[in-house]
Amino acid sequence: MVLLGNEQIYIIGTPSSDSFPGRIEENPECANGIVDLDHTSGKVLHAGFRGKATVEPFNKTIATRLLERYLGSEEEKWDPRFQGLGDSNILIKFVPETVVVRDQSFIPSI
Repeated sequence: MVLLGNEQIYIIGTPSSDSFPGRIEENPECANGIVDLDHTSGKVLHAGFRGKATVEPFNKTIATRLLERYLGSEEEKWDPRFQGLGDSNILIKFVPETVVVRDQSFIPSI
C-alpha cells in the first residue's frame, strides 16, 4: 500500500485469489491502517484512514512505483510473487476522508 500524491492509497490485488476486490465493489466504504511496530523498544506508531475505495484496472506504472518503494528498483531481485504483474491483477484505489495518527508506544516488559 502506498499513498500517492497525498490523495489516494493504492493496493495491488489479484481477483482470482483475493476476496477484498469483490467486497470493495459491494461496499466501497472501508478503512485502512498502517502500523510501525518494534516490540523490543515498545514503539507503536499508527495511522488509520477511513474513506471509500474502488476497483481499478491494473496500471503497470502505478504498481511499479508502489513496489519499487518497498522492494527497490531492481525487479529481478524482487520476490517472484511481485515480478511480472499484469492484467490478471487489479488496483484498489482508496481515497481517505479522515485520517488519525497516534503514537501508541508502550514500555516493554523485560
